[in-house]
Amino acid sequence: MPSAPPPVSSAERALPVTSIDLAHCFAVASQKATPDEARCPAFISEAIMGGMQTCSEVGGQLIPQLAPTVWALDVNGDRKMEYLFELGGNVGCDGAPSIFSCGSLGCPVALYERRNGAWRIIGSVSEGAPDSLEILPGGGKSGYRNFRTGCIDPGPCAEYAYYEWTGQVYEVPRLLVRDVWVDVTGPDHGLANIPSGTPVLATPTPDGEVLDRYKDGAEVEILGQSADYFYVSPCRACQSGFVPKSVVRRE
Repeated sequence: MPSAPPPVSSAERALPVTSIDLAHCFAVASQKATPDEARCPAFISEAIMGGMQTCSEVGGQLIPQLAPTVWALDVNGDRKMEYLFELGGNVGCDGAPSIFSCGSLGCPVALYERRNGAWRIIGSVSEGAPDSLEILPGGGKSGYRNFRTGCIDPGPCAEYAYYEWTGQVYEVPRLLVRDVWVDVTGPDHGLANIPSGTPVLATPTPDGEVLDRYKDGAEVEILGQSADYFYVSPCRACQSGFVPKSVVRRE
C-alpha cells in the first residue's frame, strides 16, 4: 500500500453550516412554504419529508432538534459547497425516539453534491467523523480530492479512514491504524466471535501492546485485515485492535 501522507497542517476541513433553517425545511416538507435553497437545500427537506412518513407510520410526530448539524466543504475545488447531513442527527420522532437509531456505532453521514440542478449522494462518512474531515493535499481523479477522517484534537491519531474517489462515489479502501495500513476491501467483513480472554493488540504482531481482552462470548465486527490479523471492533466504547485470523469464529 502507498505510504501515508505527511501530517495535514493547513488542510481544508468540513465546517459547520449555521445558515440552515430547520423550521423552513419542515415547512417546505409539509408544503407550507416555497423552497429556498439558501435556507434549506432540497436534499434536507426531502429527507425530512421521508422522515415524517416513517415517524407517522409508528404513531409518532417528527420534531426538529434544537440546532441542525450540517457540514460543508468543497471536495472538487469548483467553489461550490458539498454538504454532509444525516437525518437522525437533525430530527427526532416524538413517540418513537429510537426509530432513527443506527445502533452503538451511529448512523453514517451522507455526502451530497449538487450537479446539473439536482442533489445526489457521492459518499458517506462514519457518525461523528465530519468534525475531523480533512481534504488531503494534491489532486484527485476528475478534480475530486481524497480526504480522511480521524480525530478532532490536533496531534497523532490512532486511526484514520482514507476516502478515495472512484469516479462516481467516495469509498474507503484502507485505514491507517497506528502507522499500519489495514485493507478493508477484502471479503472478510461482518460479525464474528473470538474466545474469552483473547488479547486485542495495538499492532498486527505477536509482541504488540495488549489493548484489551474481550469478555466471554464477545461478538466483534471485522473492519479489515493486515497480514495474518483481522482489525476488529466490539462496540463504540471498547478498544479496537488486531487479533490473529486463526482465533476468529463465524457462526
